[in-house]
Amino acid sequence: MYSNWIVKELKEELRKRGASLRGKKVDLVERLELYDQNFNFGRAERVDGHDPKMDLPLGDTYRDINSNTVLPPIDKTALRHYLNYTLKKSSMANELYESRHLLTARSSVVGDYTYVKGHCRKTMRNLQYEVNIKLHKDGNPVESHCECPAGSAVNAVCKHVAVLLLGIENMVHEKFILLHEVCTQKLQQFHIPNKFYTGTPVHAEKMSKKKKGNDSWLTK
Repeated sequence: MYSNWIVKELKEELRKRGASLRGKKVDLVERLELYDQNFNFGRAERVDGHDPKMDLPLGDTYRDINSNTVLPPIDKTALRHYLNYTLKKSSMANELYESRHLLTARSSVVGDYTYVKGHCRKTMRNLQYEVNIKLHKDGNPVESHCECPAGSAVNAVCKHVAVLLLGIENMVHEKFILLHEVCTQKLQQFHIPNKFYTGTPVHAEKMSKKKKGNDSWLTK
C-alpha cells in the first residue's frame, strides 16, 4: 500500500501519527506499516509539523555507567509494567541482552530524573540505534525513544528500549551490565590448544616410524 506513495505523502502521514520523519523511503514505509500493525501504539494523531523527540540533557553531562553509578531503583515489576510485553517478547528481549546487543550505556542526572542513553545493535544488520530513557528517582520509567521505526514516537517501546532497561535493572541489582565486547577486550587464547590429548602416553621408541612425504634429502 504505502510503497506506491511518494516521500512527501509518507512524511505527512507519519507527521499526523506523531512518528519520526527520518530515514529513506523504505524506512518511512516500514514505519507506517508498523504503526498500522500496532494500532498507532495507542497514540492519537498529531497535526503539528514537529518530529517528536525527547528533551534531553546536554551530551557532555552524560557519564559511562559503572558499578559506582547511582541509578534509580528500577526493578523487573516496573520494567514489565512499562513495556507491557508478552512472555514471548520478554524472552526475546532477554535473549538480545544476553547476546550483548547493547553497545554503550551512559547516564545523566537532572533534578528528580535520570536520563540513560545507549546504543543497541540491530538484529539482522550491522547497524545500531540510539536509545534514550528517562527514569524518575523512584525507579519508574517515564519516557523513552529509539531511532528504530517501532520506537520512534515518544514513549513508544521496542526491543531496543527493552534491552537498555534490562541493562539498567541488571546494574542496579547485580552491579554489572552486559555490553558488546570487541576483540581487544577479550582475553587472548591463541596459546590454548583446540584439542587435548586424552589417550595413554606413548614411549618415543614405540611411536610410529612412518615418514610423511619424501625425506630422502635428509640422508644426502
